[in-house]
Amino acid sequence: MASPLSKFVTVSATGTATVCNLDSTIAPFSVAIQVYVPGGVTTTYSVEYTLDDLLLQDNTANPNVRWTTDPQFPVGSSATITGNYIVPIAAVRLNVATITGGSIELKVRQSLSIN
Repeated sequence: MASPLSKFVTVSATGTATVCNLDSTIAPFSVAIQVYVPGGVTTTYSVEYTLDDLLLQDNTANPNVRWTTDPQFPVGSSATITGNYIVPIAAVRLNVATITGGSIELKVRQSLSIN
């Protein structure tokens, strides 16, 4: 039996963290996402998602990927936030604008199909 997609990324620098690809063909689509900010860490961040496939059919990078800021994790977020997606998206990524005092965590979990 396959296990659900689970991704955990620790981020201690500014910039765009690793992109987390999701499987938009799983039905029902269900993804939980959390940005965890531990005590003593000061940060501002946002989470973005895309509906675009990251790769073209020939497995080359898609130059037309459009990222949208998720309103659950708006620009300037500074505390731990947990959100979810119930409609298919292709990928999520964490953007860290500022960070001092340690690391924050991006956690993503996608469930498997019940079909």
